[in-house]
Amino acid sequence: MSVLDRAKQHFSDRMDETMECIEVPEWGDEHGPAKIWYRPAINLREQNQIGTLANAGKNDEALAMSVILRARNEDGSMMFHKNNLMEFKTFIDPEVIARVVMEMNADEFDLTDEEIEKN
Repeated sequence: MSVLDRAKQHFSDRMDETMECIEVPEWGDEHGPAKIWYRPAINLREQNQIGTLANAGKNDEALAMSVILRARNEDGSMMFHKNNLMEFKTFIDPEVIARVVMEMNADEFDLTDEEIEKN
């Protein structure tokens, strides 16, 4: 197996990991808070879409696109679509969007005390 094949397998394994879940009380109903499922990683294409928006100073769109691209229903299907961007920017509480993005990204920046000491 080549290095490229092993690299692709590594990413495939990460994408196959159990999805995480965030509860969003503000978006819930009489049955409880809304549950947003997400995978622990996104691919470079998706990262680029978010990064391009952020680098262009469109931080509102970058945050919204982060939720749009990563949020899933429990069955893994997309919860939102790119054509929902304007609705996110206009009609959804930006503080809630920011909190959801922070929770989705928390694992990426969750360093142990030992890792912090090394840096």
